[in-house]
Amino acid sequence: MNEWVSQRPNAPIVTVHSPSHAWSAAICGLTVQGEVEVAALGQLDLEDQVFVTAFLRSHGSIKRMEALFGISYPTVKNRLNRIVNNLDAS
Repeated sequence: MNEWVSQRPNAPIVTVHSPSHAWSAAICGLTVQGEVEVAALGQLDLEDQVFVTAFLRSHGSIKRMEALFGISYPTVKNRLNRIVNNLDAS
């Protein structure tokens, strides 16, 4: 599932499945139509997007990831490997 955030103040987060032919936000009436391709990172689950973002912000430090998420080194490595496999499959 992917999320798109409008630049408009107080606009809702629109949740879509990719690829999509139409996205809409009922509250503000915005509709986007047409074939839209979402980048591979955008196709990851939200939890995996958060994990990748944290990994990049920690400059790839697995020790920092262990501390941030309260998980072991092998768990960090396994999760990164799973995410890479998901990216390779998309």
